[in-house]
Amino acid sequence: QGAERPSDLVHRFLPLTTRMIASGYAPGYRPRVVGVSAARGHPFPNNNNDDNRNDNKNDNSNNNSNSISAGRGRSFRMLLERRRSIAFGLTLLLALTAISTDAFEQGCKLLPASSTHFQGLCWSSVAVVGKPVGSVLRKMLATGRADDAIGHSEQVAVFSLIQGLAVLAYCFFAHSEKNSSFMLLPLPMGFWAALAASSALNAVIKTSETRAYAIGEMSLISPFLALEPVMQLLVGALLMPALCGLCGWHCAEVASFSLRRVLGVCSIVLGMLSLSSVKAGQNGTLSGQKRIRKLPRGSGLIMLNCFLYTFTYRIDAMAIGMASSTCYLAFSRLLVAALCMTASSVRHSFRRAGSGESESRFAFMLQASSASCMLALCFVDTVYILSMYRAVSLISPVFVSAVKRGGGVLISALLGALCFGERIGGRWQPLLPIALGVVALCA
Repeated sequence: QGAERPSDLVHRFLPLTTRMIASGYAPGYRPRVVGVSAARGHPFPNNNNDDNRNDNKNDNSNNNSNSISAGRGRSFRMLLERRRSIAFGLTLLLALTAISTDAFEQGCKLLPASSTHFQGLCWSSVAVVGKPVGSVLRKMLATGRADDAIGHSEQVAVFSLIQGLAVLAYCFFAHSEKNSSFMLLPLPMGFWAALAASSALNAVIKTSETRAYAIGEMSLISPFLALEPVMQLLVGALLMPALCGLCGWHCAEVASFSLRRVLGVCSIVLGMLSLSSVKAGQNGTLSGQKRIRKLPRGSGLIMLNCFLYTFTYRIDAMAIGMASSTCYLAFSRLLVAALCMTASSVRHSFRRAGSGESESRFAFMLQASSASCMLALCFVDTVYILSMYRAVSLISPVFVSAVKRGGGVLISALLGALCFGERIGGRWQPLLPIALGVVALCA
């Protein structure tokens, strides 16, 4: 037999992989076990001997229980293998995208300066893919079954610690090559105050985001991130001028409400109300106008994060003006890790005092599947942040935000359906107005 072509391999394994991912991560999924259907009806002919009938039912019940237990055990093992495969595949896809974009940018240096806008658009596209992929990995870690479940504070603590140490090592080696040491530079008190405030808010944001993805569906709660530009507009145009005037601070933000921005806000709000109405209609628990007021699970935490983002962006911009962005990122991640570890220790000490359970809170890093997902999450988030920094240095940050949020809404819905078996039927109508509203608001 001759060698198979790459297209033959793709057509053979892609449908099988898609079905495995969708079935393995579908909410409430249970494997079909041979013999379970026999419990619904008696497998033997009906007779008048009640004793024989009862004995047969007991035997069938025991056999079915053993079959179900064995099937669930196999499904747990398959789930771990699928998790590792999906994490590796998504990380490899993002890495190839980033490498291709970097190679394209190196080639564009020979072109006129007018290609800068297109380079920024390419790096924005990497950020568009990186954010949903990171959300998928967070949901995989947060929705583990049996003893594979990982706490939200523990996940954020380990993730921030690994990323902070990696960035700190990069800063150390980068400055050592230049015969300088950023650790000996005197940083002003304003930097440390901004670092403490931003780290506290980011600890709340990361933990809330992890909790939201654990209890909700990606295709339903990710579109609520589109409220971030709305919050940025309202806080920057209404709250910050009033706060600056009250405290006597110098504030450069000016209220700006154009017709295009008003239409963008209306499109986002209407899309979210339609999305919540679709969710309530699928549940079948509400009717009439009450469906509109039923928001998806986890959406409240996402809206809280959008409000907190408006403050972290301004605090981060102030702190980066006093030190390098890499130095600030390293210190911020390490402080977030310390805060989350402290919160986790306090919570477990009150919940399980003296039981010794708190010693095994971070034992998930000893498991190959969880450790691979965590390392993949650190890599994906680092690529996402660096691509955002590169895109902002090439084009307008407002345009980057429009591309990231507008495209991220659609990609999150696709990944939610592919990786977790979520239903996206009937949700495209609300998702498109949300994406268009973000572009109209930020463009």
